[in-house]
Amino acid sequence: MLCISAFLAALIIISGNAHAACSSCSGEADWSRSADEFMGWDPTGGESAAFGLNQVAAPIQQESATQDAAAKADDGENYSRIIELQSINATPAPVPSGGRTRITVVLAINQSERQNQGEMQISAQALIRDSAGSEVDRMILVGSSVERYFSNWVADVPPGLYRVDILATSAEETARFKNALQIEVLS
Repeated sequence: MLCISAFLAALIIISGNAHAACSSCSGEADWSRSADEFMGWDPTGGESAAFGLNQVAAPIQQESATQDAAAKADDGENYSRIIELQSINATPAPVPSGGRTRITVVLAINQSERQNQGEMQISAQALIRDSAGSEVDRMILVGSSVERYFSNWVADVPPGLYRVDILATSAEETARFKNALQIEVLS
């Protein structure tokens, strides 16, 4: 009984002093903030989730470049200084209403901006919009390799043409690729 009590006391002391180090930014990270951001994220809202990507302050020069890229993306330009959308497809396409299609995206890093693509971590989302431009679905794309991201979309929508926007976020910038794909939903 004494051994168990000593073990539990040691476990409580160790867990109270636990911390995590960010392997990509070589500094300590506040993972509780990232968890709070994740728990408070509204997937139906208009703001993309970064989930701890901004744990370390970026130099002012990078921040201004990121803001410029985000402003150009909001103006309707498919512009990114670092992230490149190499390909996107939906399988099957067209898809019947209520059916499922897999959206696959290949994102790459502009080699003139980054030497090692493996160092760059990208998170990606797909926004599905109807012909009026209203968002009907938002999906987090899962990385299956360094470059390839995918998610299955259940087309539980009326028949018509739907546009797919891709949001890609790295530590250096956020890129938006508007109208990257068009999916036809059949009756």
